[in-house]
Amino acid sequence: MASPHAWIAARLGLSLRATTGLFFVVCVASIWVAASFVVQDIQAAGAKPAVLTYIANSLFALYLPLYYFKAWLSGRAGRLAAGLPQDEEERGRLVATRAAPERVLLDGPPGIEGGAQQRHALLVVEEAAPAQITAWQTFNASVVVAPMWYLAQFTFNASLLSTSVTSNTLISSTSVLFTYLLSVALLSERYTLRKLGCIALLILGTAGVALADELASPDAAAARGSLLGDALCLLSALLYGTYTVAIRRMLGEDETTSVLLFFGYMGSIIFVCGAALGLVALLAGAGLGTLTWPVFWAIVAKGLLDNVLSDYLWARAILLIGPTLATAGLSLQIPLAVTADALFRSPAWLRAFWPLVLTAAGGLTILVGFLAMTLVPARLPAQELPVAEMTRDPSPKAPAR
Repeated sequence: MASPHAWIAARLGLSLRATTGLFFVVCVASIWVAASFVVQDIQAAGAKPAVLTYIANSLFALYLPLYYFKAWLSGRAGRLAAGLPQDEEERGRLVATRAAPERVLLDGPPGIEGGAQQRHALLVVEEAAPAQITAWQTFNASVVVAPMWYLAQFTFNASLLSTSVTSNTLISSTSVLFTYLLSVALLSERYTLRKLGCIALLILGTAGVALADELASPDAAAARGSLLGDALCLLSALLYGTYTVAIRRMLGEDETTSVLLFFGYMGSIIFVCGAALGLVALLAGAGLGTLTWPVFWAIVAKGLLDNVLSDYLWARAILLIGPTLATAGLSLQIPLAVTADALFRSPAWLRAFWPLVLTAAGGLTILVGFLAMTLVPARLPAQELPVAEMTRDPSPKAPAR
């Protein structure tokens, strides 16, 4: 009997891999919208955006002990499957099967041959497996992505001090524009007129939202603050698109990529470097805001759900369906954010006619652009899709990019 997941995939006409990726995107969109309101409340309580971003993203370091625990369990299972004794000391590389999506790297005794370090294989799957990304490559990717990741999260959080969740979500959603342009330039994604039309809609919708924020501001100072918030949102979108493509370029589209190890390294880098910069800031007399215990634990809870859990699901979605499609699928945030903002925050754009019209029109324009970019390719035959948007057979024999 087919699993519910496979049944849904068949009814939608999508591969199981694509359906899984889209399901992850729905979960991420819901968590991110809820977290935006939590961030506003935390910052209203006195927490600085830099401190909030540092604590929340340092929690990714929790992935490292989880990764090595899974590696230990997988190593035991591999030795049993290979008929090796349980006290076998030799360590090697375990290539995950479809039932174990996390690729585990267990480095064996190094040897030198032709100047290259060799590693011992402990267990391989029945089919010939593609070349695996090493732990060192994963660390290098984390070093490159960590600064972009932190700055993207920081600018996103800081923008919520000056603009509404609706405007924040709408403008940040233009990250698909930057993701697509960078995918064309760096990942050889196909250039199409339809996608250029979608990008034009995104730009038009963003301009409408920014104008609505300006019209809804009660005075010039508030208008400048709103413009700053919108600008930070746009910068966050640029950084988001940049690190999205960087992850895909450096880690590929192989579903066996160790997401746990990547995020664990990145969290550790942010923790160490952020602590050093924070110490320098304290010595220089810079204030770090108010951080009471209730606020601290609220940040930790936000970090565990909004950063650790949701970004893991988001990264898996990128590896399953590609950066452009994963980013475009987050358009679900738009109706969720607008509805929640109207119900719980009573934003300025809701209290005047023209700001309301411009926000609604801009949001609808952005949503149409996203849907045109997301749903149409999903219905086309695979041979008509750009390489970066094709879904793949999730079996180990599928080639890694």
